[in-house]
Amino acid sequence: MPFILPITGITEFQRSEQPRSCKSACGHVSIAGVQCSVGRSFSVGRFIIRLVPWWLFALIGLSFLPLTLTTVEDTLETHREIAQARIAPQPAPQPLHLARLSHSASIAGEINITARWRRDLGVRELELDGVNHSYALLQSTAPPKRLLALYVPSYQDDRLEAVLNGLAQDGDLVTLGGFLPRHQSRFTDLRRDIAQRAIAGDATVITPMMETRAEGLDALENDGWLIAGIAVVFQIAFFGAAIVKFRRWRKRRALARDQKPTPPPKPAAKQQVVRKPAAPKVAADPYADSPIQTHLGWFR
Repeated sequence: MPFILPITGITEFQRSEQPRSCKSACGHVSIAGVQCSVGRSFSVGRFIIRLVPWWLFALIGLSFLPLTLTTVEDTLETHREIAQARIAPQPAPQPLHLARLSHSASIAGEINITARWRRDLGVRELELDGVNHSYALLQSTAPPKRLLALYVPSYQDDRLEAVLNGLAQDGDLVTLGGFLPRHQSRFTDLRRDIAQRAIAGDATVITPMMETRAEGLDALENDGWLIAGIAVVFQIAFFGAAIVKFRRWRKRRALARDQKPTPPPKPAAKQQVVRKPAAPKVAADPYADSPIQTHLGWFR
């Protein structure tokens, strides 16, 4: 029986014995003997989104807000540095063991390094942050022993190897320019992979320039804007979903309050008449109109 994937709502591709083409009310289409059920595409995903309350979207947006602000701030700072680097000369080549490998040591973190290419280690592919990347290693020619990891997307590994082959001189010495990332802490997995390969040396990651300097600056600037744009889009999506769901939640509450039956009015309470107790009857004085004050008369 066909099953539905929990996230996308796309059902399995079920192979039928005879090729046939049909379309049912649920959207099942058969092409060349493969039945693809797509009638409920993304319905499960939309259903899950409906179940998420507005406050959870708001919390997710708030949790990502510092990262988004940092990304945008770094991108703007990189953009200013690249503008300065375009009018500044390229740094002079330095041996790897003498170079100051810090982003703040030069404009936009640009460096120009002379080191030995570890051809024997080749170009290694590694998954970082869910994306496949590749790196090759340069090694210092004198103490202290340093390593420079040339970090590129995996689809550029052949190009990186071709560039290194073109630059390699006697003893596989190469002089290559590149850019130091602002945060080296992002590459902990890469350093761990180097340590697992039992390669001695303190590793620093750079983005190599495999084209002209102007093209390298353009690529660095475009990558920064792309990452910042993705972060801002996700931030807007989370807060936008929170606002939309909050307004719908308030509308449902108001509608439910209006449809709530009004209880019948309570009957007016009967007024109780408070009766004052009757005054006790006093016998009439038979001598009230007499000048004699007592019944004994004037004299005793």
